Amino acid sequence: MLLCRRILRVHVPNLSSVVRLQGAQTVQHGRLSDVKPYLRHARHASNNRCDESDDAPATSPQDPVVVPANIPLPHTSNSLPNPYPELLGTVLRISRYSEPAKGVKELKTVASKTVVEESKYSPFQAYMLLRAQDSNIAASLPVDVLCCIAQGAVKHGCQDIVDSITADVLADCAHGTFRLRDRASVAAALLCVSPRHPRLLAKGTVLALLTLINSAGRIDSLPVNAACHAIRTVCDDVQPDTCIQDIIALALPRFLGWLRAWQAPTGAKAVSYRPSETILAAYGVVHRLVLLGDKEKAFDLFRVLTENHHIPPDSFRHADINVDAKSNAGSTTKYDFSMIIRDVLARACFHWGWHHLGVELMVAMTETYDEGMQTEHSKKLVSGMLDLLHTAIESCSTDQFRRCATLMCSLVRDMDIPEATVWLFYNRAWLLRDGTSAEMFYRCTQSPQMPSRVRYMSPRGRAVVWLMNYLSEERHNVHLARSLAKQLVQFSVPIPPYERAALVSMVAKNGFAESARALWERYAVGKDRELVVGNAAAMIRVVSLFANLVSRTQEKLEMLRTANDAERLQDIIVEKETRLADMSQFAQTVLLSFHKSKEPLDKAAHSDLNALARGYFLLGRMRQGLLPYRALLRRKEIPDLYDINVALSAISRHSPRMAANLVERMLATGLHPDAVTFGTVMHQALVQGDLELAGILVKRAHEYGLEALSAKTMAALILASVSDRAETTEALEANLRHVWEIVQVTPRSSVVHTPNIGECCIRASLHVGNAKMAFDFWDELVRWKAEWGDHEQIQLRRSIGRLVRRRVREGSLAAERGREMLGALGLGGRVG
Repeated sequence: MLLCRRILRVHVPNLSSVVRLQGAQTVQHGRLSDVKPYLRHARHASNNRCDESDDAPATSPQDPVVVPANIPLPHTSNSLPNPYPELLGTVLRISRYSEPAKGVKELKTVASKTVVEESKYSPFQAYMLLRAQDSNIAASLPVDVLCCIAQGAVKHGCQDIVDSITADVLADCAHGTFRLRDRASVAAALLCVSPRHPRLLAKGTVLALLTLINSAGRIDSLPVNAACHAIRTVCDDVQPDTCIQDIIALALPRFLGWLRAWQAPTGAKAVSYRPSETILAAYGVVHRLVLLGDKEKAFDLFRVLTENHHIPPDSFRHADINVDAKSNAGSTTKYDFSMIIRDVLARACFHWGWHHLGVELMVAMTETYDEGMQTEHSKKLVSGMLDLLHTAIESCSTDQFRRCATLMCSLVRDMDIPEATVWLFYNRAWLLRDGTSAEMFYRCTQSPQMPSRVRYMSPRGRAVVWLMNYLSEERHNVHLARSLAKQLVQFSVPIPPYERAALVSMVAKNGFAESARALWERYAVGKDRELVVGNAAAMIRVVSLFANLVSRTQEKLEMLRTANDAERLQDIIVEKETRLADMSQFAQTVLLSFHKSKEPLDKAAHSDLNALARGYFLLGRMRQGLLPYRALLRRKEIPDLYDINVALSAISRHSPRMAANLVERMLATGLHPDAVTFGTVMHQALVQGDLELAGILVKRAHEYGLEALSAKTMAALILASVSDRAETTEALEANLRHVWEIVQVTPRSSVVHTPNIGECCIRASLHVGNAKMAFDFWDELVRWKAEWGDHEQIQLRRSIGRLVRRRVREGSLAAERGREMLGALGLGGRVG
């Protein structure tokens, strides 16, 4: 029987708007004819009730009301379009169960039978169609209908409907039927936003709606859902401002009244209790009030949360606060009060799993500690955060992890962060692939400003290999990469056996010879030695590095031996010779150890034989370098292009032009060289100063369709273009501008973004006298990637500073810009 009853869900006080449109309807003299109206009985749901106007007629479901047959409806005229009555009828049938894309059911008479049909449009769609025809439709609809539309729109997240109703409610409406109290009722309905759609109303819109409700004198009867949404808006805002302060002033009293009546369960029921997002918002509002300096309101809200058990008792373990005494809000200092409140709330956040707000509160605590009076009590609270920090790092998201990194950088100088927390941080950075945060914290730990009593360990395990790769390959931060390599040598950091070869290879690739040698010698013993000794990539990197060192040392020895005062430099010569013999012996040890691990060569892998040949060629041992190829021929394997490139590298070291002739013969016989083939010969041509041959090879590579050259070749081309071999100063300056364009368009992970290239470009800029370009290259390529206190770096910055001052005195550089440059260079003082 209950299912057969007609359910009326909306009470409409205005009789002219509750008619049901049935049958054919026509417009005559501005009225709708043949209309059969009847009044729907009112059924009020507690969560859907809207306040009636003072002058609304009292109606009763038991009292029948007779309505004139031809009652006029709003917005009817002789030019009324046909669908208008049907759309209006659909809107008036809205209920709290209506959905945005689902029509409403209605009774229709078809062939003398009453049938139930679904309307073409939903009430929400019908409302938007009506509003498109008449922008003042909101002022004409019954307030209860408009409230129901607003409630449904915010419930289902209908942004367009919410925006249109909000604009109508906040507009200065000239219609006398849309009174201030009615607009306030609709505004209250709009504020009852579901937590699923937190961004439906902007912060300024929330304040405007609250102000409208307050103007109507109905702020004290603000729906609880509306007050909660306003509080959530405050919590979601990152930077508190006057708008936030006004929202709190209007919504907080109603929110506090509701919160006082909401008691959290205690005892056994508290085990499974988890507070709603509204309590999280309340925590955030306390934090915002502290930021705004409103200690009294902050303590009132904090006390209500505590008295109603919305803050776990364990959160007060480290805080000395008596929540029963309101005088505490005024007795503590500004800094102690904020520290205590935030400490308790941060612990409560981590208890409930709200890590994002917990981390934000911890960051605020450290900022307050840095700027305020660093009392013993506040220092104790900050020290007590370290256990929370470990918990936060363990389970935070990617965005929260960046806040944790900022927090650790704030604490690292004043507090001793436990090693377990530091290692957990690096491990989480590796898992999240957040190299920026890891680099930021590692830079702080290696800063000269760090107290000598504090020594933070490097990452361990796979995280240290990942960080080394990030610093060297992606950031090209040579200074931090070198510091990390030295730390790995100094301390016995555990590295997984299968990661050791990659680590040695990366250290050698960056040119850290002493660290690479120490790590290779450490890992070349023990049961896992074959993983390093027999690794082709590690062998090639180490042998190549020490072969270059041997070559440079030989050049220096030749210069010393032919010097005029060679006898006086005899001690230096002996020292260089001893070092040369030691480096040469180590390079041969690495190569021979690899060779021995691959014997017999007839069973070695093709790639290992190729690497062995390349290693011998690097050390200039051509005869031994042919042994791997003989093994390939004995196995009847045809050398591939990679094998040919290795052989070309050996030939180009001896004679780049001979190697270039071989490349031409390859092209003539139909072989297809790749970019590595051209790059190998081109690199040696540039190293030996044969710019003409390098230019010819670049042209031939482009003709052959090879646009991309290797990273090493690109670096060599740039270094050659800014060397002192340029014919004129104008040509050198043009080359510098071209290199700067390349720097601007290439990613930071490119080989162009290295301190080595930066220093060469700076010296070239100093040579041509371009202060701006010298500073730009330093700022982009060297500033954050080289050791600040290094003697060579100090001299480089001073040279740039002298040129800047000279250009300021000449007037070619603005004094203000000159001061900025000198400040960045660490050379304050007079500009001119």
